[in-house]
Amino acid sequence: MHDKPEPMDPNAPLQIANRIRLELLREIAHGIVVERLLSDRRYARDVLFVCDALHGTTLPALARSFRQMAEEQGQAARKRSSAAPSATWSPTP
Repeated sequence: MHDKPEPMDPNAPLQIANRIRLELLREIAHGIVVERLLSDRRYARDVLFVCDALHGTTLPALARSFRQMAEEQGQAARKRSSAAPSATWSPTP
């Protein structure tokens, strides 16, 4: 019997992004745009690099969690896009 992996909480990336925002405000008095962190890969990369550099805080662990979730979401999206098309009605004969 195979155990299915737990489905990811769809709010988890938002929750981690909000925690990163709050911790960055506390540690370096600089805020980030949460929506941009979730949608812009380059912005996310730069924010996560800053998090990685703040040793002695929770930010490196939050950055790792954010990256892991982003990877899991990417894998799930690739699986969905590579799935065989369903047998549904098509307008062409």
